[in-house]
Parts: sequence; C-alpha cells; structure tokens
Amino acid sequence: MSLTSVKVPKYLAVYYGWPSLVENSQGDVTAASNWFGQFDLIVFGDGIWKTTHGDHVKTKAIMKNLIRRGKKVFGYVDLGVTTQNLNIKQMRQAVNGWSAMGASVRRI
Repeated sequence: MSLTSVKVPKYLAVYYGWPSLVENSQGDVTAASNWFGQFDLIVFGDGIWKTTHGDHVKTKAIMKNLIRRGKKVFGYVDLGVTTQNLNIKQMRQAVNGWSAMGASVRRI
C-alpha cells in the first residue's frame, strides 16, 4: 500500500482596510509586515494601487517586506458590473498599478 501525499493548504488573508493600520500597527510598516507575515497569500483591497491613496506608500513597503519573505501578495480589482463597472482600460490601469507596487500579477 502506498501513501498519498497530503497538500497542506496555504494561509490566506484578504484585507480591505489600510494595511499599515492592521491590528493596531498604527502606521508602523514593520509591525504591519510582521502581522501579515503569518499568511502565505495576502490580498489587499481595491484602490490602494492608486498613488493618491493615503496608504499607498506604506502598503508598497509592506508588500516589499512580505515578498522578501517569500509571500505572495495580490491586489484586488473590482470587476463587478453593479459596483464600479470598470472598462478594459480602467481594469488594465488597476492591474498595472498593483504590478508596479510588486503584487503577484501579470501586467496586461
């Protein structure tokens, strides 16, 4: 009888708030990076890819720290028709914005 290998699921975080404020990090990039570091896959909320977003710079630093630790970081892009109803150009802009921050995306 042979044993079948078991795939252990990865730990996932989907976070819609400002990443630098997670769990009382109070804007401390290192503290936030350490908190998110417990996960294997991290998805940050819509809009943070925009350079005008208030947490863009700190989130970019957090992402860099996580990627250095071997974590996969993604950015959320709303594809809903009843919400933002983005056109192709806007979707491309969002994906490319996340990519520029270091997210695990394929530039389109």
